[in-house]
Amino acid sequence: MRLRRPALVVAAAAASGLAAPSPVHHFEVTAGPRAAELEINATIPPGRDGELCVQEGYGAFVADVRIGPPGKQHPALLQGDCLSPSECEKNGCQLSYRFALAEAASKRRNRSRAFEHEGTLLAPPGTWLLSPISPRAGTLYRLTVRTPPELRFVNGAHVDRYNPGVYEGLASDLMDGPYAGFGAFQTSRIDSVKGVVELAISPGERALADEALSAWVQAAAANVSGYFGRYPVPRALVIVLIGGRRGVGYGSGMGFGGASVMISVGKTASADDLKNDWVLTHEMSHLALPNLGRDHRWLEEGMATYVELVARARSGAIPVEVLWRDLMNGLPNGAGAVAQGGLDNGGGWAGTYWGGALYWFLADVAIREQTKNAKGVEHALRGIMAEGTIADAWRVERLLSTGDAATGTQALREWYTRLGKGAYTVDLPALWTKLGVSRRGGSVAFDDQAPLAPIRRAISGEPLAIPRP
Repeated sequence: MRLRRPALVVAAAAASGLAAPSPVHHFEVTAGPRAAELEINATIPPGRDGELCVQEGYGAFVADVRIGPPGKQHPALLQGDCLSPSECEKNGCQLSYRFALAEAASKRRNRSRAFEHEGTLLAPPGTWLLSPISPRAGTLYRLTVRTPPELRFVNGAHVDRYNPGVYEGLASDLMDGPYAGFGAFQTSRIDSVKGVVELAISPGERALADEALSAWVQAAAANVSGYFGRYPVPRALVIVLIGGRRGVGYGSGMGFGGASVMISVGKTASADDLKNDWVLTHEMSHLALPNLGRDHRWLEEGMATYVELVARARSGAIPVEVLWRDLMNGLPNGAGAVAQGGLDNGGGWAGTYWGGALYWFLADVAIREQTKNAKGVEHALRGIMAEGTIADAWRVERLLSTGDAATGTQALREWYTRLGKGAYTVDLPALWTKLGVSRRGGSVAFDDQAPLAPIRRAISGEPLAIPRP
């Protein structure tokens, strides 16, 4: 699943003539032993960027705040979670404070904000940085973090191409940016097609070797790279948390100014657990789509649900029969939700995941019918991905128009109008017959003489059947 932020924030820089340099908030962070406490020094640029805030509810863990001109800082108090930097508007100023990260993790235990796992402290920078909540368009930030030798800091935010130890991006993305953490991580770099996965494995006893976990991550990256034509983002952070009884457990992704995935692997997980896993491919699929508004979460989750199955079938991770069996078992849940009302209005689990998957599946078939099988929904998604990913925030209108332009059809818009705006009846049994797929016990059977059989084979990545003489 993809974690959300409360509102859609779209930052756009206006320029006319010679543009002035973008204002930059500089943050220098020093982590103490076990990263239990962070010492933070910031340089605030001149101008009005609104209040400086930590994540809602985390002001209680900020202490010893001082603000003012260099060498003339004075004590200051937060109002709730925020600090007014009005005295900095004319000439800028310096800011320093301490943040009790271990205490925040212990008392809040929020996976997307701050929590502790086996001695590792996980918290995105927006939790502990006093950053502007209403920055001017184009306002940037730069972040450096120092840790004790036994700890590493990992972060899914964009990095300075010339200095990988510096994270940077739009200040408007800081409050809801990607996962980050402090701990004794084992780290490695995994190359995929035009992209890199930075893998960070938390400490803890486990049955699996480093090489097995790296191969699992590499296989998931290859699944999505094969489907999208390349890895969705230039750089993504994958944090693997060791613990629990399940093989592969809960996974989630966060973007806005970067790309990250956090996923759990059980202490006794086996090689078979990794081989049969679908969660990591699902989460990596999310990286290809920009963040949409809350009403359109079904488009995000549905895309990852559909693409995960198709991508794994195309890579050979699962048999083609499993792809169509799972679609035949799952998509009726989505059809039932759509029959009750438009997916923009909700629809629960069935509507969000399988209703969304139904949308992308129907759009896939429609695109292939209209282009004589020359293009599919992956071409729409590749067109979208070329302009925006999980690092960005889009409105649904842009998503539809960009995807349709990439295929030369109106399939995304037409099916969005049908499934998103009101109740609609989808005749799945008739479509299965046209595609040439039917149930056979617990599996499926195929009819290559069916009218849409070539489309079925193209979706699953099979070579087209040679017509009988």
